[in-house]
Amino acid sequence: MHLLKFIILILTISFNACSEKQTDYDKINSFLEKHQFEASRYKYIFVIDDDGCLKCNRYFSEYSSQLVHDSLVFFILSTDGSYFPLDEIEQCNNIIWDSDQAFKSMLSLKSSTFIKIDNNRIDTTIEINAYNLQEKIEYIGKIIN
Repeated sequence: MHLLKFIILILTISFNACSEKQTDYDKINSFLEKHQFEASRYKYIFVIDDDGCLKCNRYFSEYSSQLVHDSLVFFILSTDGSYFPLDEIEQCNNIIWDSDQAFKSMLSLKSSTFIKIDNNRIDTTIEINAYNLQEKIEYIGKIIN
């Protein structure tokens, strides 16, 4: 009986160790597909929320809203969108309103975040907070341009 339990334990451990884990890019791709978007079309994702530093989020939102018509940029809005030009947003097809913050939870994000995607993988992730905010925004600008 102990031998049977041991064999089952070994098989369970082996099966779990051999199964592939879903990457964060795979999670993003699944999330976007669920909302009828194709992740491979986008190079940059801006996740905007109201958690954390309010001034930082406002600054990040105002900066990123300038890119709302860029075909390589996608937005996940876990906010009321008050920092965005709402009249322009209604005409865009690169935004998901994520009111339950499922995207943030899925990737364990703590605040507004910039994500750069390259070759079907996450290349860069920058969380927006008060620490070096201006430098982070400038760096994001360099990445995009």
